[in-house]
Amino acid sequence: MLSVSGIYYRPPPVNRHTCPVCGDYANGLHYGIYTCESCKLFFKRSIQMNRQYEYHCRNARNNCMISISTRSFCRSCRFKKCLEAGMLPEIVKNYRGAHK
Repeated sequence: MLSVSGIYYRPPPVNRHTCPVCGDYANGLHYGIYTCESCKLFFKRSIQMNRQYEYHCRNARNNCMISISTRSFCRSCRFKKCLEAGMLPEIVKNYRGAHK
């Protein structure tokens, strides 16, 4: 941590990754790619609960823009973007949590 005028702050990480799904800060490697926590959990829930088959595009064009502010707008396009970015459903299905 650095001090500027007595105020401590943490400099941004040097190797900052950006979530390829929504553009938020990617905090780690999740299901094959670096993503943010929000997209990781969205993808995990979608696979574990088979929700991806229930998703329908909000504008019926399957091309909604997914960003930090719009990532909750269209689940269908967000899930599609997760897959296009390289997230692997088989890793979710084969993962056994530490709490089980």
